[in-house]
Amino acid sequence: MKIIKKILLTSIFIILALSFYANFIHYQIFSSRNELSDLDTTSYGKGIPVSFKSGKYTLKGNLLVPKISGRKFPVIIFIVGSGLSSYASNYTKFLDSLFEQNLPLDSVALLYFDKRGIGKSEGKWFNTSFEERAADAKAAADYLKTLSNIDTNKIAVVGHSQGGWIVQICLAKYPETFVGGISMAGPTFSVKKQLINDYQTKFICAEHLDSIK
Repeated sequence: MKIIKKILLTSIFIILALSFYANFIHYQIFSSRNELSDLDTTSYGKGIPVSFKSGKYTLKGNLLVPKISGRKFPVIIFIVGSGLSSYASNYTKFLDSLFEQNLPLDSVALLYFDKRGIGKSEGKWFNTSFEERAADAKAAADYLKTLSNIDTNKIAVVGHSQGGWIVQICLAKYPETFVGGISMAGPTFSVKKQLINDYQTKFICAEHLDSIK
């Protein structure tokens, strides 16, 4: 009986230790802001550095806006994907080729911002729900509405991957804020279904399984 108790206590201790590591220590070691060692500092030199509040957190980014006085410009807010994604690191080439080389930057503004816990933004991205990420985008739009050179009736939101998911929530929850949006490579079903689809596809490709089975 004593042996069983010792085994149970040891098992519980191991589970608690692993849980504590997974939820707290692992992130501090492997997902700290310093991990963005490939940060492209030239992105921070583009446009105007901005900061705005979303709830209790301050989020930071850059606003690229035409330097033409007396005009109001439509603006696109870009939403990055999952994990450690940042507009200033793994999205620099994406944004340059998609927006900056193809849009008429003399007549449209762009707002990039880092999500919670990335770059100079406060908070923790891994504790942020999809609805909270959408609220952050809404806060970005509310900030833009305070600027005299922004057309407040033409604020659009564009997101890639998980960001595409956030776009759909933005348009559903805040139709009075966003004139429209584009979901790029964003899922159209639940997280659970996406994970099932990902694993199913992996097994089909790696194990050469029949898709019907």
